[in-house]
Amino acid sequence: MADYTRHIYHQLHHCLVYSWLAEGHIKLHRHIVQEQFFLYTEYRDKVHASQYTMFSFSTLQEALTFQTEQLAYTKLSHIDPDMTQQYPIPGNNTYEP
Repeated sequence: MADYTRHIYHQLHHCLVYSWLAEGHIKLHRHIVQEQFFLYTEYRDKVHASQYTMFSFSTLQEALTFQTEQLAYTKLSHIDPDMTQQYPIPGNNTYEP
């Protein structure tokens, strides 16, 4: 899922956040397992510690649509835009405006 790892400019917080996608499974019932896609977003808080927000989706397309169209406008808990800019999250150099 490395193709979906990128820095995204967050329109509400005015800083770059780091985003990546992971595939996994959740157990719905004793013998029922469902494939899920988890979109993680990483940024800094006021003491420049990493903070994470995770979003879960049933399909890869839902996850990608959220990452490209909605993530930049979603409020993130405990984010400090100044610290996030000052101490960027390392990762690949892909940038999505």
